[in-house]
Amino acid sequence: DKAGDELGCAESVSNIIAKVVKFPIITGTWTLNETLEKDGRFVKMTENPGRGAIVISPTGAGNGTRRGHVGIVGNNRLIMSADSATGLWCINYTIDSWHTIFRITGGFPMTFYALL
Repeated sequence: DKAGDELGCAESVSNIIAKVVKFPIITGTWTLNETLEKDGRFVKMTENPGRGAIVISPTGAGNGTRRGHVGIVGNNRLIMSADSATGLWCINYTIDSWHTIFRITGGFPMTFYALL
């Protein structure tokens, strides 16, 4: 761990990606989003993500009411991410609750990336 539990989501997702393909370990959501956007192995989507898609709302892109976050879509529209309170990887959101918390309340973009 490089980042503390309350800021470990990007590092956790980077580590998961790195287990599948060669990928740097990134500790911030802004930098992770930029890296995913520029990496030709990932396709950017704004809706209809499948299982395994990365969902990201990068810190600095919202209205300032909360930090950004990143997770991975699992089965049944559930989103797994690093839990800031415990540092554990678990199901924390659904696509709908992420949309409400980050997109509507936090003013963040809600972008999905799928590995090709």
